[in-house]
Order: sequence, then C-alpha cells, then structure tokens
Amino acid sequence: MGTIKWTLEACKADAAKYKTRNEWRKNSNAYEKARREKWLDECCAHMTKPYRHRKWTLEKCKASAAKYQRRGDWYYGDYKAYSAAFFNGWLDECCQHMKTKKRNKWNLEACKKSAKKYMTRSMWIKAEGGAYKAAQKNGWLDECCQHMIKKKKWTKEKCMEDAARFDTRGAWQKAKTGGYKAAYRYGWVDDCCKHMLKGNVKWTKEKCMEDAANFTSRGAWQKAKTGGYKAAQRKGWVGDCCANMERLWGKWTKEKCIEDAAKYPTLTEWKSNSSGAYESARRNGWLDECELKNLSLDECIASAIQFSTDEEWFLSRPVDFSIALEKGWLGICLDAMSNKKV
Repeated sequence: MGTIKWTLEACKADAAKYKTRNEWRKNSNAYEKARREKWLDECCAHMTKPYRHRKWTLEKCKASAAKYQRRGDWYYGDYKAYSAAFFNGWLDECCQHMKTKKRNKWNLEACKKSAKKYMTRSMWIKAEGGAYKAAQKNGWLDECCQHMIKKKKWTKEKCMEDAARFDTRGAWQKAKTGGYKAAYRYGWVDDCCKHMLKGNVKWTKEKCMEDAANFTSRGAWQKAKTGGYKAAQRKGWVGDCCANMERLWGKWTKEKCIEDAAKYPTLTEWKSNSSGAYESARRNGWLDECELKNLSLDECIASAIQFSTDEEWFLSRPVDFSIALEKGWLGICLDAMSNKKV
C-alpha cells in the first residue's frame, strides 16, 4: 500500500471517523497534516470539543501567549491555554512574537579559538564537544588542532627501541606503551623481540631477586606479571626477594601522603596516579589534611615562562598546565610565555 497523500478532502474524510480531536490525533497521521495546513477547524467541525477547551477562543489564547517569550515558558505558565491552542491548531499563530532558541554558531574562527585552550583532541572534545563536532563536520579539525600534541608515530626503529626495555614479549605487551601493538600491526614483532628470552625462562633465585629489584612493592612486581613473582612464590623465595622493598602500609606515613598529594591538582588525579598514598590517607582519615597542589596565577605564569612552547610546558609540567586550564588562566599564561624576553 502506497503512502497516502493527505489533501484537505482526504483529511476531512479521515476526521469523519472520529468523535474528538484527541482520538483523531492518536490514531491518524492526517491530524498532523491538518494542523500544519491549518485545516483543523474545517475538518473537526462535526466533533465535540473537550469541555476544558470550550472557553478558549483564539483571542484568549493569543492574550495568554503574549505574556511569554518562549513556548516552554507558556506551556509551564498557562498549560490550559497552551493545550487549547495546540488542540485547535493555533500554536504557530499564538507564538509568532516569541523568541526562538538560537544554536551556537561555530564558525572557523570560533572553533580555532576554542581549540587553542587545549593540548590534545581528547581534552577538547571532553570540554567543548559542540565546537569539536562543528570543526569535524566542516573539515576544520586539522587546521584547528595544529598546535596540539600529536600521537606518537611508531616506526620500526621506535618499536625496537621500546622493545629493548623488556626481557619478554609478555612484559612488553602488558606494559601497554603502544609499541607492541604497532609492531604486531606491521609484522615487526619477531625483529623487535630478538634480544628477548625465548621459551620458558628458568627462574633461579638470583634471577627472581634481579627481577624483583625493578619494583618498589610486592604488588607492583606481581601486577607486572614478568614470571619472576610466580616463580618466587612457588619456590618460597618471595620474602627474600622483597626484603629490600618498602612495605605498602609502612611506606605511606601522614607526612609522605601530604607531600605526595601536593603533586596533583585534584583528588581524582591523585587517586589514579598514586593509589597507594590515596588509600592510606583515606583509611587513616588524613584526606582533609592532604592539600592538593593549588597554584596562584603568578605561580602558573612563572611556571609557563620557563618553556618556549605550550607543548613543552604541558609535557614537562602537566599538573601546572592542568591547573591553569582548569582555572581559565591558560590564555594569560601563554601570552606571558610568548612575550617573555629572551
């Protein structure tokens, strides 16, 4: 069955099947066509008006609507009048004087100004998604993001350099540096892993102790899953291998927690980057005493002018950069950076 063409005559014929406008509206698309074309009165002449709408003439609805500047305000301010206008198809006529909500127009300059506040695309989309999407839709992303830090491009040489820091493929893969994924994608894994231990490593006590020496806590060693921890656990060497490690509960004194918290601008960042210190402070009730890093504008400027570019500042002092960004001082700090005397 093809799509029905709702002419005036077709709408009138369809409306004749119903006793009230509400019944027609709920059961047929013809109602919406008649409302848009302002045929409702003609199509619904045979219908009985709901009692609540009988007293509302077009003039009364207009008078009510005149008190409001937006349809939403009218709806909440005088629902009965709004409802009568809706059911009688008078909404557009009653709301001619009202303001329409204008969307923010993101032109190229506005998008570039918005993007300039952020050092990565992910930071920009999280903070001002509307600007990012407008730039994406119009093909301006590359132009707006020229100043931003670009993702590391993994060449074979860079993958080999990254792999050289690990003794096993598993350790390299679990470190999630990005190098392993790139090597796997381009088929360089075998070349990158030539120096690594092959097959099952024979974990002697000496090798376990050497492996444990790379970590500051039992938890960190266990999570790294190098194989050394499991071997030491199986052989009963964990105590000897971890003798020189700082115990988790003894490490984080109140003073050390306060000192560590000062490195971060927010509790979330502190918890994400130093969970041991955060948990010790939380458990011992020291959170209120652990003051997070909180720079003044002058201190942010002093930090910024030590660097030549915003990228250098971001990479070298990410916490200072984040504070400036959070407090809306980034533009001031970058201006000071560009105006400094060499």
